Amino acid sequence: MAMRSVAERTDFFSDFLDAYDAGEYGVDCEFSYRAGTQFFAYVVAVEDYCSCGNVQFFGYFLDSQKQSESKKNGLSPEAAVTFTEETIDVMAHCNPHDAISNPETTHLVVGYVQSGKTMSFTGLTALALDNGYRVIVYLAGTKNNLLEQTTKRLRKDLISKRPRNNNFYKIHTNPTIEDAEEIIGHLESSDKPIILIPILKHYDHINKLAEIFESHDYKETAGNETYSKNI
Repeated sequence: MAMRSVAERTDFFSDFLDAYDAGEYGVDCEFSYRAGTQFFAYVVAVEDYCSCGNVQFFGYFLDSQKQSESKKNGLSPEAAVTFTEETIDVMAHCNPHDAISNPETTHLVVGYVQSGKTMSFTGLTALALDNGYRVIVYLAGTKNNLLEQTTKRLRKDLISKRPRNNNFYKIHTNPTIEDAEEIIGHLESSDKPIILIPILKHYDHINKLAEIFESHDYKETAGNETYSKNI
C-alpha cells in the first residue's frame, strides 16, 4: 500500500472533515482504529487509510486549533495532518480502555519548552474520549499555578469553545473521597463522559486519588476500565 504525499493527505483529511461535519456521510461513516497505523481512512468509502475510532471529539478539537481569520497562529493544514498522525501514534501505544488483562504499559512523550506539549495531551484527551476511555489523570507539576494552568487549558480547549461538550468532559481537580460519589455518577451517565483529573504531583493528593480508585463503589463501577495518566 503506497503512502500518500503530505499534500494529498492534507487535502483528503481537510475535505473529509468538512464533509463529515456537514453530515454528508451519515451515521454509517466513522473512523476506525487499528494499533500501529499512522494514516487515515473513512470506513464506508474505498479509501485505504485508517485512524482511531469515531473522531467526533478529536475533530472538534482539531478544528478549533486550525488557522483562521481570527486565529492566525493556528495549525496550518500540513501541521494539522502531522499533529493528527502524532496523536494517533501516541494512542496506538496505549492499552485499549477495557484491556484490564493486558500487562501495564508506560510510555514517555518528550517535548521542548513551547513545543506544543499541552496541545498534544489535550488532543490525545479528545481522541481518548472518541475511543472509549473513561478516566485520565494529569500530574500537573508541584505548584498550584501549574495545576490551575492545566485545568484552565483543558476547560478552554475542550469545553468553553463548544459548550455542549460539558456533557462529555468532566473535570475534577485534586479530588478527595468526598468527590467519589460525583465521579461515579459521571461514570454511570448514559453520555459516557471522560473524567479528567488534574492533580498536583504530591504524595498527599496522589494518595487521596488512590483512595477514590480503591473504594468499593468506584471499583464496582469502573472495574473493566484501564487508566491513562499524563505527567
